[in-house]
Parts: sequence; C-alpha cells; structure tokens
Amino acid sequence: MKTDLKEKFIKIRDKGWIKSKRNDSSGIGYTFEQLLNIEENSFFIADYEEIEIKTHRTNSMEKIHLFRLTPDGDYLFPIKSIIEELGYTDKKNKKFKVFRKRFNSIHFTRINNNTFAKIEVKRKQKKIYFIIVRNHKRYPLYISWSFEELEKRINLKIKNLAIIEAESFISKINGKEYFLYSKYSLYRIKSFEKFIELIENGMITISFNIGYHKEENKLGMIKDHGTSFSINLNNINNLYDLIDEERDVKK
Repeated sequence: MKTDLKEKFIKIRDKGWIKSKRNDSSGIGYTFEQLLNIEENSFFIADYEEIEIKTHRTNSMEKIHLFRLTPDGDYLFPIKSIIEELGYTDKKNKKFKVFRKRFNSIHFTRINNNTFAKIEVKRKQKKIYFIIVRNHKRYPLYISWSFEELEKRINLKIKNLAIIEAESFISKINGKEYFLYSKYSLYRIKSFEKFIELIENGMITISFNIGYHKEENKLGMIKDHGTSFSINLNNINNLYDLIDEERDVKK
C-alpha cells in the first residue's frame, strides 16, 4: 500500500530522544501523534491513511489494544447491566461501583467468591458471548458481540496496522519521560476468520474498563472508558502479515 508514514517515522526517529508531551502512560502515543500533526481521537476509523497506529515501549509487557467495541447483546444497556450485576466497590470512593477486568475464552476469571466469567465464541450464532457462572450455574446477562459488528470495526479500524516501538527513560533531572522512536512495522490483517480463531485460543482478550463520572453535575453516573480487544505483541504475527519494516537507528 502507498503511504508516507514510513518516511515520517524516519524523520521522527532521526530527531533522537524526544520529551513526552504528556505526563502519563499515554504519552508515548500522544507524543508520536503530535509529531505527525494528527489529532488524538477515539474514532472507529483508522488514524492515518487507512492505517491504525499503535505505539509500544520496547521490552514492555503491555498488550496492544486493537480496538474498542461496546457489547450489544439482547438489551439496550449492556454496560449498565454489567456494573449493576458485577461491579465492585471503588477503593477510592466506596459509594460507587467500578468494573475493570480482562477475560479470555480459555479460563474463567474470578470476580468474587461465587462469581466467575469468561468469553465464549459461538460460531453457529455468529457471536461472542460474555459468560457468567454464579454458584456453579450459568447466570444470564445476554451480553455479546456479533461477528457482523466485529468485522465492520476491524475493516474500518485495524485492517492495516503500524506498530511504532520506542525506547524510553525517565529523566532524574526533571522527572519527565523521553522517547526514542526506533522501530516501524507495517502489517495487514490475515483474515476475520483468523481474528476469531485467536479469540478461541485465548490470544486475543477482551477487557472492560467501567468507572463513574467525578464531575459534580454527573457525580456517580456510569462512565464507560471502553471495552478493548487486545493481543500481546509477540503474538501479532498470528493475526497480521508483516508488509514493511524499518528498524535501523541513526547514531
């Protein structure tokens, strides 16, 4: 595919160490996007010329977040159902509930003493279900993601993926993080079928991040930070074909 992203990466790489433009873990991606002159967004379409850009700290164990997609299922408000049925007390404010958990299709994840959950692919129904077991019995929440919506999101968002790896350090002088963007890899997804297979074998996980508003006018109301589909970087070649790469660092 034709893109000037590689050339722009090389120019950024050749700048050497760059101070983070944000003082949190999202600084690596935000800083790179600022250097590309693209706006930060959470759109359902790709970031740049039909390419979704993901940044990753070298040697980090953090997962690559592919995309976000709120479950649909049989009810209008699945996120509300989750927080009401499975939410637990926030440590910072015991008045409100949160739900921040990651799930795969291989093992059940413990939520509390008598409740466990996992995800399950049902090919006949063409859906991925969020399965709850309470007191050794399945508990119906009717929460799922349809193959149709998943395939739409993949084609719009992550059909082409650029992973930008960066070395990083935190300065002892000013406490700021600095990045050296050192590796560019461009991928194209193998197929939607492969995506489903990787969910079935546990390589792709689904995580919920449900909190609450802290603003006075919305205090305590549900705030969904997104339901993420993620994969480890060392498994990325199971989902994608590498089509271009640039890894030489200018000294």
